[in-house]
Amino acid sequence: MKRTHALTAGLLAGLIATAAADTLHLKNGTTYQGKILSETKDSYLFEVMVTKSIKEERTIAKADVTKIDREKLDETAFLEIGKLTPAPDLLGAEDYRARLELCYKFVKTYPNSPLAAKARAIAGELEKENDVIAQGGVKLAGKLITATERQANKVEINARVLESSVRARAKTSEWVLALRDFAKLEADYSNTAPFKDVLPFARQVIQQYNAQLVESAAGLPKRLADRKVGLERMSSEDRNASNRAIAEVDEAAARRIAEEKAAGIKWTTHDDFNKTSLDEAIRYCDQELKRLENLRIDAKVDAGKAWRDAWSAIQGSDAKVVATALSDARAARLSNDLIAELETLAKKAGHMK
Repeated sequence: MKRTHALTAGLLAGLIATAAADTLHLKNGTTYQGKILSETKDSYLFEVMVTKSIKEERTIAKADVTKIDREKLDETAFLEIGKLTPAPDLLGAEDYRARLELCYKFVKTYPNSPLAAKARAIAGELEKENDVIAQGGVKLAGKLITATERQANKVEINARVLESSVRARAKTSEWVLALRDFAKLEADYSNTAPFKDVLPFARQVIQQYNAQLVESAAGLPKRLADRKVGLERMSSEDRNASNRAIAEVDEAAARRIAEEKAAGIKWTTHDDFNKTSLDEAIRYCDQELKRLENLRIDAKVDAGKAWRDAWSAIQGSDAKVVATALSDARAARLSNDLIAELETLAKKAGHMK
């Protein structure tokens, strides 16, 4: 699983938006921030930042200016470059390429800056990581894992990736997405250490999501009443248009929920303006909390180790060891797809017919 990292886009926008910011200090104590557009013998044509979005040009006499602070553009731009490393976990090759482009752009724009060497060093670090990612590797818990290492520890790493996603999504209150990742983790890797590690946390996530749902359900009558009052205050034309828009939103929400259910998604997206949707989500939270509280975990079974042992055996030359390892993998209740993958590898290696 790879999640696009929003920081990359933000950094790119920040770098592109970087512009000159000079500060003029006047004798009367006034200061202006903006950009010197041009100057004559006696004055400056100064673009003043009235607000973040409003600019105006002013002519300011040099005789009135006591001091000019000119922004060092390379230092300002490098503030964004410095955030590119260390790169976070689970970035894809596209994210790495975007970060590298930022470094290359800085060096091209400010080739003589003393910070250019640092930008090149950051690019070098990102290039090394990108080489691993592009070949099928992954960065997890701050560590680069090569494609070969990833394959040898496929079950453990896939489970860790899902665990990491559960925690990351919960950190930003993306409760439904976090719980969907947890459901996948349980479905595919319930006998792994990552699932056992994240189980108590998942219960907390459900409790927090449930509390949000209960609060939303309690406030629904007032939201509906407030909406009704707002509609009544509108003109007939505006009210009709608003009612059509509300109906479209309601229909889209109902359609989305129906599609998610048809796709077998357990944690469906709830509708804050639909009592049935909220009640269903609350009931499912309660149901899952009770189920997980009674869930029995076999501490002796480690599917991650079972895969690792089977994969290692297949790299060897002893067919009996392979057969035993495959039997252990089945006993560890690896999914049918994973067992089939191991068997295919064993056949290719000549251990099975």
